[in-house]
Amino acid sequence: MSDPERRRFVLAGGLILNFGFGLTANLVAFQATPLRSLALSTDNWLSPTLVVNALAFCIIVGGWLVAVGQESAASLGFRRSNLGIGIGICAATWIAMQAIATIGQVASGLPLSAIAPGFPGAMPVLLGQLAGNALYEETFYRGYLIRALTREVGGRNWAAVFLAAALFGVMHIPNYWVRGMSLGFLVPATLAGILFGFLYLRTRNLWLCIGLHSLLNVPATLWESPMPAYLAPTVVVFLCLGLGSRLRPRAE
Repeated sequence: MSDPERRRFVLAGGLILNFGFGLTANLVAFQATPLRSLALSTDNWLSPTLVVNALAFCIIVGGWLVAVGQESAASLGFRRSNLGIGIGICAATWIAMQAIATIGQVASGLPLSAIAPGFPGAMPVLLGQLAGNALYEETFYRGYLIRALTREVGGRNWAAVFLAAALFGVMHIPNYWVRGMSLGFLVPATLAGILFGFLYLRTRNLWLCIGLHSLLNVPATLWESPMPAYLAPTVVVFLCLGLGSRLRPRAE
C-alpha cells in the first residue's frame, strides 16, 4: 500500500470510527445506567461526557490515528512549546469572565457571597470538557482532520476547514436528536467548527482551541453574568485570529 493509499485508508477509517462513536455515545452510552450511577457516586467528576470521550480519545486517537495511522503527538497538535501560552490565554479568559460576572453582581446590588447555584456543579462539567469532549473533538477535527483533508483537496487548507466544520456539524445530529433539539442548531455547531478550524490554522495551538472550546461549552462563572457567557471566549477567539502566527509554537 502506497503512502497516499494508507493515508486515505486511515482517514476513511477514522471518519467511520468517529461517526460510529457519535451514534453509540448518544443513543447508548450516555443513557446507560452504570455511567449515570458512576456520575452520581462521584458528584459528576466522572461524568458520562468525561468517561465516554476519554475512551473515544484512547481508541480513535491513540488506537487508530497513532497506532495505525502513525501520527505523533506533535503532528496532532500537542506541542509543549505552546502549552504555556494556551493555558495563559484560557486562564485570562476565564478571569475576564469572572470579572464581568462580578461587575454584574455588584451592579445588581447582590452580595458577592451569593455564588451562582450552578457554579459548584459546573466545575466537574468543565473537567469533562477539558479532558473529554473538547479534548477529543479538537484533536480529531482540528488537529488531525483539517490536515488530512488538506492533502485531499490539493493543499487548500481553507477548503479543508469548511469540510471539517461540515462534518463536525453533522456529527452533532445524534446529540440534538436525543435531546429533542431542532436541527437548526447544526448551524451554530458548524460555524463553531469553522471558527475553531481557522483558529487552529492561524495559531497552530491545539491547547488554546481545547481551552476556549471548553469555556464556550461550560463558562463556569461564580456569579450570573449580565452578558452572554459565551461572549468573552468568542471575543478572545477573534483576538487570537488577529494575532495569528504570533501565537504559533517555536520550533522544537
